This record gives sequence, C-alpha cells and structure tokens, in this order.
Amino acid sequence: MDTGIFSALPYLVGTVSIILGGYLSDKVKGKRKWVFIPNAVISGLALLLMLQSTSTAVVITYQCVAAFFMFLAQGAFWGLVVDTLPAKNNGCRFIYC
Repeated sequence: MDTGIFSALPYLVGTVSIILGGYLSDKVKGKRKWVFIPNAVISGLALLLMLQSTSTAVVITYQCVAAFFMFLAQGAFWGLVVDTLPAKNNGCRFIYC
C-alpha cells in the first residue's frame, strides 16, 4: 500500500509544478530559457543526490524535488519550441507540443 502512495508522490508534485511552470513561462515570454535552464540543472542535481542517498525517505524526497523542477522546466521547454520554429511550420510545431 505504501509503495503505491510513494510512487505517486512525484507525479502529484509534478501536476502542480507543470501548471506553475506554464504560468511562469508565459510571464517571461521573451526569456523562457532562463526558466528552463536553472530548473533543469536543479532537477539534475536532485537526481544525482538521490543516487547517493541510502534512506528510502530521502530518496522519495529527492525524487519529488527532481520532479518538481523537471515539470516546472517543461512549460518553458515547450514554449521555446513554439517560439523558435518559424510561423510557416505552425502545423509541425503544434504536433510536437
């Protein structure tokens, strides 16, 4: 029973952070890379720390931190795709988002 709850925690955290990431990405529309890069780096660091930990509670905590920043970065990432591709490729860029 506990395993199912623990495995769902990162995705519950991610649900909140992806909405927040989209909001932040829209607020800084011209500077989306500055939303994406720090969050991707922090997520990677949390994953590295997760690999070094020995306690299950610490692993779940780092996994939730990594998921929060990873999903936070996704809003800016997909915004960068839409901003970067030329307007003549509208159909392609919406397929990939």
